[in-house]
Amino acid sequence: REVRYYAALQTERDRAAEELRRQEEEARQKAEAEARAKAEAEAQAQAEAEAKAKADEEARAKAEADAKAQAEADAKAQADAQ
Repeated sequence: REVRYYAALQTERDRAAEELRRQEEEARQKAEAEARAKAEAEAQAQAEAEAKAKADEEARAKAEADAKAQAEADAKAQADAQ
């Protein structure tokens, strides 16, 4: 009788330990997935910021080129008028 009690107690301990291991593994996997998702979101945000900066620089360069071309055209028109 005592043997059955201790065997049942050991079985319950083993089951509880296995359940704890399972919960710890699930928590580890969840933390890894969250870290991976955060890293992906940060990389996406960085890529978007870089793309915006590039587009802004290209727009600024185009505006400068357009202004220069307009100034040259105005100067030529003024020279032709004289």
